[in-house]
Amino acid sequence: MGYVSLIAKGLKIATKGKTATKTTFRIKPEITMPVKASTLQNKGVTKVIDADALKTADAQGELGNVAIRQADNLKKKGKYAKELADDIFGDISEVKTHSVRTKDANSIYSKYEKNIQDGKVVTSEEDAHAFITDSIGMRFQMKDLTIDDAMQAIKQAKHNGKKLTTSEQRLVKRLFRNDPTLTASEIEKAEELAKPVKMLLAEKQSQPVFERMLLCNIKSALERKVTTIEKLKQSGFSEEFLSRLNDPRIKPLQLTRICNYKGLDGIPYYSDDQMVSIGKLSLATGEDIVVQHCPSTKNLKKYGTDILSKAEKSAIKPSGYTTTQMNVTLPDGSLAEVQFRGSNLFAEYEHIAYDSRQGKNTLGKTFDNYKKAIESLKNDEFKEYNAYLRKCYNYYRNQELGIMVGQKPKLPAKFPKILSQESMESLYRLNHENTQLAMQTFKPHLELVA
Repeated sequence: MGYVSLIAKGLKIATKGKTATKTTFRIKPEITMPVKASTLQNKGVTKVIDADALKTADAQGELGNVAIRQADNLKKKGKYAKELADDIFGDISEVKTHSVRTKDANSIYSKYEKNIQDGKVVTSEEDAHAFITDSIGMRFQMKDLTIDDAMQAIKQAKHNGKKLTTSEQRLVKRLFRNDPTLTASEIEKAEELAKPVKMLLAEKQSQPVFERMLLCNIKSALERKVTTIEKLKQSGFSEEFLSRLNDPRIKPLQLTRICNYKGLDGIPYYSDDQMVSIGKLSLATGEDIVVQHCPSTKNLKKYGTDILSKAEKSAIKPSGYTTTQMNVTLPDGSLAEVQFRGSNLFAEYEHIAYDSRQGKNTLGKTFDNYKKAIESLKNDEFKEYNAYLRKCYNYYRNQELGIMVGQKPKLPAKFPKILSQESMESLYRLNHENTQLAMQTFKPHLELVA
């Protein structure tokens, strides 16, 4: 039963002999969202909703109605999206796991709320729907590489246009094997030499999914007649690569945006060369694909982010958040976000720091003490905390690339222990267990507010 039906049913039960003036919908055991139950079935919004209007219960309830309806509609599209993901990526052995989910009403409402608070205005249901560009989420987790992959990449990598010398290769090998006898100056030099090696490894890890995804994007462009095979060849795509478009697993996915996120000194999942191929697609189609990517040639450690363009800067995340996200239109017209990550779980729970700082209503009571600790941090302290999170991302990213560099980062002593990576993971797992247990008997339901 959809949310709309549940609320309609709950309204009949809850309002016997009462007047339903203020209601809220308990969408999860610990999370409620505002609804205007008496007008839930009515499509559209009856008034302009801006930041000031959103402070009223009436506007919040109306916006909640829109979120409920959109979530119900998305649920129906989930099965198709799952089958599509299986068709496209199911045979790729380098994909460890993949999942498909549709955005739930609470997340949708939170996204509406943020856009309106940032200055957007809702005058129709379509306005609100347009805020959700990731209504369907496809997440692909890629397998880790091995130390043998890393040793091979050392032989192939180039630093300043030249292959590493024998002594340079030996130094990087010692770094990748976590040699405890390395001096501080040797580590600094090895890290500089290792960067192009890591970029080669990143490309090796993601190349199977990258190529499959790019072919799907090209197929969409051809079907929409915004390019031709000849234009694609002129833009740099080889005849051999384009011949793979005949594979029945290649489905048309229209790419509109790609975000290749990483930290200040992190290693992204898509390499510079792979991102150049996205540029070739844009050149061949004449379509403006929004690209957020910071080339690895930019020495951010030395010069900071001031040297970057706005688009490049947007790809650098203070917490070190690392993922590649692509906004695409599926063959049925649905909007989806396709996300590629590695095997580590850190990105699954690191977001609670950002969500807590933003005051999002998406975290259960399990995280209350963590949220209080985050909210108490001053801006400079939060900046320092982000530096710690960045180190954690780098540590786990190295493991994904088949190497071991340095020791697991420790939370600075000035911060409460609940903010540590270990605590975040424990809270994440506990919350998952508690939610799973609660959901065995929980049913979303309408609540009257006194």
